[in-house]
Amino acid sequence: MISVHCDLVRGTIPDAALEERVLTTFRSVVAALREAADRMTDFVDTKFRFEYVSEGLWVARTPSVWGMIEIVVGGGEDQPDQKKLEALEPFFVEAYARIIDLRRKNGLGRLYRPVRIAVNDAGRVGVQFQHRIFSSRRVMLLES
Repeated sequence: MISVHCDLVRGTIPDAALEERVLTTFRSVVAALREAADRMTDFVDTKFRFEYVSEGLWVARTPSVWGMIEIVVGGGEDQPDQKKLEALEPFFVEAYARIIDLRRKNGLGRLYRPVRIAVNDAGRVGVQFQHRIFSSRRVMLLES
């Protein structure tokens, strides 16, 4: 028997019952943490809704584990450039791992969060990071 005291409330619980309650609680916490970890690897919703901004610039905003991220591609006035959209596809296969790797290349990578992903004219994918404290921005390129 284990005595439990909390202010004016006192009680006794059999050892087996307490052990079962602790194990049940532990199992539910572990399951919740695993579920949260699975959600963390889901980088973004990859069904983008691009909006024409100006002069051939198309932008989509999507939520991610780091906050809102802009996806920027070029194109005409009627639709985004298909080649640039195709350049994004290999990047988003493992986007979470690629961005983590880019952050690790910087000594203080945890202080930066991705804010923009863009494709340049050469078809290279670039990720722009913003400092969490000072709001300075840094661009790190990734070959896709």
